[in-house]
Amino acid sequence: MLLLGAPARREALRHHTPVIRIAWGLRRAPSAGEDAAGTARRRAPPLGRAGLLLALACSAGAGPADLAAADIGRRDPDMKTERARRLGPFHVQPYFLVRQMGYDDNVLLAGGEGDGAFTATLGPGARAILKLGGRAALLLAEELDFVYIADHPELNHLNNGLRAKADYLLGPFVLYADSRRNSSRERLNAEVDFRVRTVSVGHAVGFRGDLSSRLSAGMQVARQDLRFGTGADPEEVLAGGADRQAQLLALRELSRTESGVTASVGYRVLPKTTVALEGWIGRADFDDPASGRDTRDRRLSLQITMAPSAALTGSVKVGRLRLKALQRDDPGFTGFVGEGSLRFRLSGRSSARVRYGRSVAFSTFGENLYFVATGWRLTYAHHLSRRWSFELEHGRDTNDYPLPLLQGPAVRLRRDDVTIDAASGLLWVKEGTRLGLRVEHWSRDSTILSDEVRRRSVSTFVEYNY
Repeated sequence: MLLLGAPARREALRHHTPVIRIAWGLRRAPSAGEDAAGTARRRAPPLGRAGLLLALACSAGAGPADLAAADIGRRDPDMKTERARRLGPFHVQPYFLVRQMGYDDNVLLAGGEGDGAFTATLGPGARAILKLGGRAALLLAEELDFVYIADHPELNHLNNGLRAKADYLLGPFVLYADSRRNSSRERLNAEVDFRVRTVSVGHAVGFRGDLSSRLSAGMQVARQDLRFGTGADPEEVLAGGADRQAQLLALRELSRTESGVTASVGYRVLPKTTVALEGWIGRADFDDPASGRDTRDRRLSLQITMAPSAALTGSVKVGRLRLKALQRDDPGFTGFVGEGSLRFRLSGRSSARVRYGRSVAFSTFGENLYFVATGWRLTYAHHLSRRWSFELEHGRDTNDYPLPLLQGPAVRLRRDDVTIDAASGLLWVKEGTRLGLRVEHWSRDSTILSDEVRRRSVSTFVEYNY
């Protein structure tokens, strides 16, 4: 789930996705990793699943005495070129990704007996970095995903992501421009059960840097255009009955432009702990004026980050969001939002990870302007030996809707509860390479939806990194 004003495809507490990654050349391909206790570290969303953002911002750097000699790759992780292959003036990294491969017994997320099929998501990608002296760099990246669902050729599709980013060192700051375009046909969020084409284009400018050895600050201005509602398959829509047909019509009303300003200041209070204060002011302007959905929102958040070398690692971000509707008699939303992920080292062989999130997303259901998504995950990881380990995961997601639905003489509020249980066995072949088996059960109960949905999946996976 997203907080309003953030890119519109991120869901709260998305669980770890196994990845096979094959890279040519010497550079390590970016991927999900593992911490010292064997717990899966959540992978950042791939470029092929973000939208086109054009941004100038600044990232933290070294102290003032080191700025002249600092390499830009050390100041911005996106610009690192270690182990990359040289191709003329560029540092190039091509790679091939298998994001998921396995069996899903309900690919249409239909009620009752689902339709099972083998599924896979895979495709090539490439990154190229051009260093312009010691103070500037340019990144170009392209990623293409092919999604295959056996026995359902109408659901097979391509996702594409393009990114361009430019950095420039200016005193204690790093200025950068980051451009992304994404076109994907996936389920939009926890509310939408069918795959629909989403096109996202965005731009942002800003700065961020270290003012001293403890103090940092930054600011960013962003804009993102979002378009929904094309590419849905009729069979998948009909599998959900009237609920999905109404959703498809409502999705087109969600096409919009989001924009806003973020400012932050951080302070390192301990050698391994940083506290930051972040403010956001934004707006959402919808393409259809008749929808009456235009909003303004403000958020003030406090974030605490603990370094990976500590016994307790991770970050917690908590804030207060005020969302105001401009064109309808709606009180909007005022309340707590946030996200966090913390890992506790229980012993030399075991650890526990807790993840939590609460956010607000625009809704397609009835007259609701938004819904509130709350979720958590608890994962236990244990190393049986140096190579063998297992993980157990349990979690729950809840979607709450503020406005009721009239069903005859009854007035009912909608609430969706999703439960996830999973178990994984892992074999560590060497650093960066593991084999595994994951079994997962996913279920959703709702006070309104006509069909309760269950889904079970079994998948073997390999994760390999150079």
